[in-house]
Amino acid sequence: MRAQASEKDSSDDSRFPGMTIKDYTYSERATAGVALLEACKGMTSPDPQEAGSYMGFSLWLSFDSFAKEYKVTLRGALGHTITLGPDAGGNITRIINTLSDLPNKLAYCRDQLATHKQQMVTAKEQIEAPFKQEQELQTKSARLAELNVLLNMDKRENEAVDSVSDEEPEAPERRVADRER
Repeated sequence: MRAQASEKDSSDDSRFPGMTIKDYTYSERATAGVALLEACKGMTSPDPQEAGSYMGFSLWLSFDSFAKEYKVTLRGALGHTITLGPDAGGNITRIINTLSDLPNKLAYCRDQLATHKQQMVTAKEQIEAPFKQEQELQTKSARLAELNVLLNMDKRENEAVDSVSDEEPEAPERRVADRER
């Protein structure tokens, strides 16, 4: 079993394109992962710091003080952020998986874009279509205006009557003197 595991590790390293961290290029996954964790430990500022490069992307390290975790961002045309864990090899696997998933994300975003474009075309058609109940709306709006005029006339008559107060004056508050018993 051990021979198979080391055989697998060596085949992974043969496909590993190398990672540059702090001006040194690591050709093995394990050593690159350890160097990445060491670079995290060497951070003195919470601001993102460029740490190296991998497959044409620049590597930027940052510390999320709220979640208390280190992150690496692969920057190219866009940024892709990966949360780092304590396992050096696992961190390299996370980075590789993030990059290998980019074609799937691109396909998903293209599908979403096509859907949104179709929704926009449908919305434009609906905006340009005539309102089917336009005549009914005009008739009812005119009737509403007539009713508002009638209600306002009634309101003016009530204002004259309402100027005399219907309320009884309030009784003055009784003052209670502070008495000691």
